[in-house]
Amino acid sequence: MLLLVAVGLHSAAAAVKLTEAQLRQVLDEIDSDDDNVVERDELIKWIARNRKDLEEQQAQSLLKKYDSDGDSQLSYNELMKHFAEDGDEESERELQYIKQLFDAADRDDDDELNLEELISFRSPERDSQLRDIKADYLLDELDTDGDDKLSAAEAASLVSSPLLFDKEDEDDDGLLNKDELDDIIEPSIKGEVDAMMRRFSSADDDGDLQLTVEELLEEPHLFVGTPLEALVRGLVDAQQGAGRHEL
Repeated sequence: MLLLVAVGLHSAAAAVKLTEAQLRQVLDEIDSDDDNVVERDELIKWIARNRKDLEEQQAQSLLKKYDSDGDSQLSYNELMKHFAEDGDEESERELQYIKQLFDAADRDDDDELNLEELISFRSPERDSQLRDIKADYLLDELDTDGDDKLSAAEAASLVSSPLLFDKEDEDDDGLLNKDELDDIIEPSIKGEVDAMMRRFSSADDDGDLQLTVEELLEEPHLFVGTPLEALVRGLVDAQQGAGRHEL
């Protein structure tokens, strides 16, 4: 089991089918100035705000479920009960990775994670120290030839296209080193939104270079596989209290 695939917003909500009403509600919320047009800056602000809220909700859910002594913190042993429930036995390297993340997220060195520290643990890509740990783990898991770099084939689960691989390969050696991998891991909401806006542009039926709520609702398939879809699914799941969020 590659734990990193599940770190962050991935959750059991993937099984939830979004309805047109839910998509309309989300698009109406994104359209903060009520002009019926979904704009880049509006999408950036909506994702940033709701991603933060969702991460807090998911962390609070873990605290509520696994905080056996009621101190509003999770010890390492309490946290490991969460991993034990997935039915898979973690490898020695995976256990080492979890402990490294735990220790790095434990800023006050009290051997427990409070809410803020738990959020950092669950989203290591948002913290430079934890992101470095994540990069090391990914290299260990994906580097099959032991050269401490990732070829395009080895990085296929991280980089979606050859063009993106070439863009991230800053030294043009055909491989991703740790620094280049770190750049991929570091989140960029603006980059995510720019990619989504390019994808959504095909819904601009009248060619006015504006995306209305109605135009986007007519092309629901454009949302499939986007960070926006993952976030909305997570929000729906959190609101319904259904399923267990994966780390």
